[in-house]
Amino acid sequence: MKLPNGYGTYYKLKGKRRKPWRVRVTVGWDENGKQIFKNLGCYETQLEAIKQLEIYHTNPLLIDNKTVTFSEIYDIWSKEKFKNLSSSSIDGYVNAYNYCKELWDIPFEQIKLKALQDIVNKADGKLATQKKIKGLMGLLYDYGIANDIVLKKYSDYIILSEQKEKTIRITFSEEEIDLLWENVDLIPFVDTALILIYTGMRPSELLKMKRENVFLDKEYMIGGSKTEAGINRIIPIHPRIKPLIERWYNNSSSKYLIYNNANNKICYQNFIDRNWANIMETLELNHNPYDCRHTFATRMDDANANKLCIKLIMGHKIRDVTDKVYTHKKIEQLIDAVKLLR
Repeated sequence: MKLPNGYGTYYKLKGKRRKPWRVRVTVGWDENGKQIFKNLGCYETQLEAIKQLEIYHTNPLLIDNKTVTFSEIYDIWSKEKFKNLSSSSIDGYVNAYNYCKELWDIPFEQIKLKALQDIVNKADGKLATQKKIKGLMGLLYDYGIANDIVLKKYSDYIILSEQKEKTIRITFSEEEIDLLWENVDLIPFVDTALILIYTGMRPSELLKMKRENVFLDKEYMIGGSKTEAGINRIIPIHPRIKPLIERWYNNSSSKYLIYNNANNKICYQNFIDRNWANIMETLELNHNPYDCRHTFATRMDDANANKLCIKLIMGHKIRDVTDKVYTHKKIEQLIDAVKLLR
């Protein structure tokens, strides 16, 4: 019986055996491109072997829930969960999952509290990240309990570290901004720092910006996230950064404005750990990416830009009823406001 590609395989072992039919599926590929198999067991008849493959593809957890790994639980859970989530929520879970790499290949049933706590402790000082990791672990344990893989929800006993200090935003000085401009063609991704400083976007918003939402001829982009006020907002393109955006826009067929070597979206954590860290180290600066957004707001205020324009561009909630209901800023006004920056 011919099976669909990627479905798995069964074959008869040599010799006299009570259960001669072995079943296995491909669960990945090694660095040499060789298949990595998972054995689903041995069975008395060919029909039983085929039936086990069918069961596995219906619900892999029904085959052998004692050996199912952390990553297998995540893969099964995420395929269902992610159908109803926004891209930003999915990114949050993916980042949390990446923190758990040491657990990926361990049978879920064998993972104890200490292993979970050690993972969370590595994000010490990042309370939001710790909460996301613990949240993901809790959801996976709920799934594991529902499918009779584990009996105890160890994630409930994870202790989060206290946030040591409130994050302090430090604006880029004009000298530091000049330094970025001096190195824009010398250090990879320096231009992304300047784009952030001149648009006020959150770093994650820039990484999610799609080329189809960039309108160079009209001098604005459409993007944003987080709040109702922040989603799908007009983000003006300052004349100084237009060539930088144009270069990213024209040099790739990627659907994203900013992309990696494979023309794919850059993971936020990779951007921080690799690209941003390299910029800061090379230029001997000490800033985090969110300092760019704070710098934009400060510079706009220093330039006496209209405060409502600043809120609209940054996606801040407008609390003043008069501004919210009776004032309508045109796109041209937002673009003109940004042009006040030098």
